[in-house]
Amino acid sequence: MTAATARPNVQLLVVDCLRADHAYREGLARIPAVDRLRAEGFGFSQAIAALLTGCYPLENGVRSHAGHRLAGGLRTLPELLRQGGYRTCAEVTGPPAD
Repeated sequence: MTAATARPNVQLLVVDCLRADHAYREGLARIPAVDRLRAEGFGFSQAIAALLTGCYPLENGVRSHAGHRLAGGLRTLPELLRQGGYRTCAEVTGPPAD
C-alpha cells in the first residue's frame, strides 16, 4: 500500500461517566494516555450520537444491554469499516450477559 492509498487509523475511545470538566482540561484527569490521544487527534467535549448504527434506540431496536437484538437490515460502523478494508475490534465492559 502506498502513502497515496493509505487509510487513516481510526480509534474510537468511548468512556461513560468521565467528567467532562476534568477530561477536557490538560492534565486534570491525570490520564496521560488520554491527554496524548486528545492532543494528537481530536475529541468532542459534547456529542450526541447513535454511534454504531446512526439510529436511535427506537429505530435500531436496542434499548438495554440484554434481551434486545439489532433490527434487521441495519449495518453497523464496524461492518462498514471492515468492508473498507479495516480490521476492527472492541474492548467492552458492562453487566454480564444473561
